[in-house]
Amino acid sequence: MDQVTNYFRIDISKDVLDVYVAHDRHHKLENNASGFSKLEELMKNQAHLVKETTGCYHQQFA
Repeated sequence: MDQVTNYFRIDISKDVLDVYVAHDRHHKLENNASGFSKLEELMKNQAHLVKETTGCYHQQFA
């Protein structure tokens, strides 16, 4: 069985995770535990994450 791999591009700022999924779907999530949980829900299948960080705001996400 083939597994589907989703690619998530994440721009991390102080308050927001701008998440772009294949086929141009966009999600704005909070840069906190609640937003991280929502991101996990989006990653139902195998996923590759690529992040772009601003300053130190990626540390909590990492």
